[in-house]
Order: sequence, then C-alpha cells, then structure tokens
Amino acid sequence: MPLSKVNYANTIIYRIFSDNCDYVYVGSTTNFVARKAQHKQCCTLETNKSYNLKV
Repeated sequence: MPLSKVNYANTIIYRIFSDNCDYVYVGSTTNFVARKAQHKQCCTLETNKSYNLKV
C-alpha cells in the first residue's frame, strides 16, 4: 500500500511545557489536531504504552 503524500506546507511547530518542571517538548506535525489528541491520550490513558513517559 503506497504512503500518501505529505503536504509540508501545512507543517506546524509547537511546544509543550509544564508549570511543574523546567522541561519543554518541541515537536512538529502536519496535522495538529490529531497530534494534540495523541499527546493528551499519552497523559490520560493509563493503558497507553507512552503513559507517564518522560519527555
């Protein structure tokens, strides 16, 4: 199955930070809505393999 072409003109660079620590995560994506949902799921769903993964 061929991969779909990625339109890099839609790339968004974002950062995630917390008031609780000094770490900052910087990422990029072409689909921010889906990526934000993935980040939230990693923080809230205990069965996710990335739950409580240190950034």
